[in-house]
Amino acid sequence: VESMAGQVLPEFTAPTLKGDRFTYHRGQGFRAPAVIAFIDPEVETAAETVAALRQAADMSASDFDLIYVFMAQEADAIEPVFGDGGLRAGEHVLTGARSMFRDFGITACPTVLICDRAGEVKQIITSYNKDLPVIVIQQTSVSD
Repeated sequence: VESMAGQVLPEFTAPTLKGDRFTYHRGQGFRAPAVIAFIDPEVETAAETVAALRQAADMSASDFDLIYVFMAQEADAIEPVFGDGGLRAGEHVLTGARSMFRDFGITACPTVLICDRAGEVKQIITSYNKDLPVIVIQQTSVSD
């Protein structure tokens, strides 16, 4: 995954929790910077990672999308990570995304990629970090 820094994201598609498909075409870009978080709901820091990313979204002056990527397909395994409030506007949950984990070289969760509007990976965070909200705010503001 570290080799993705400075590279444009590869094309990907995966089902969402709502049953739709989310597709990203290489080079298409995003409406705003994107934070892509690869999460395993069974890892102890899964809920903390989501909370930290949401804290960054709440505190940031810049708009960005949050894309959560899970290998798990079952809503019962995934939904508790988001707490009682469910999903927020600007959040996307991709499920059964085993091929994305493989294609992106993800070997540990959480792994967070911060991308600019063009889909270029600007920052890679490969474990939970108490400074995650600050890092996300800084990187998304310069990627806006």
